[in-house]
Amino acid sequence: MTRTDENDDRFCYKVQDYGNKIIAGCCDSSILGQTFREGDLCITVDKNFYFHSYGGDRRLLEVFGQADILNLVGNEVVDLAIKGGYIDPECVIVIEGVKHAQMMIFTHE
Repeated sequence: MTRTDENDDRFCYKVQDYGNKIIAGCCDSSILGQTFREGDLCITVDKNFYFHSYGGDRRLLEVFGQADILNLVGNEVVDLAIKGGYIDPECVIVIEGVKHAQMMIFTHE
């Protein structure tokens, strides 16, 4: 476990390199390990996908800027991504009161 923003453990994140794509899973630390269900929708905030380090706003905005694919769960982390211009608020879904959003950047090579 590493802390990247001094004394800030509000968010958890994990960055993974898959070939030529960077995938980042980020969540509010308060919901790590929980499962949310609503209707046909279900999401588990699994430690294996969402946790390697803790970070605050500054670090998460850096992670957002480096990622080709973002998977975000949590009201605070999704709001941060919206404020940073990474997520369109119209594309956010809510599962059992918890926001979830994804972003993918496609480039033609």
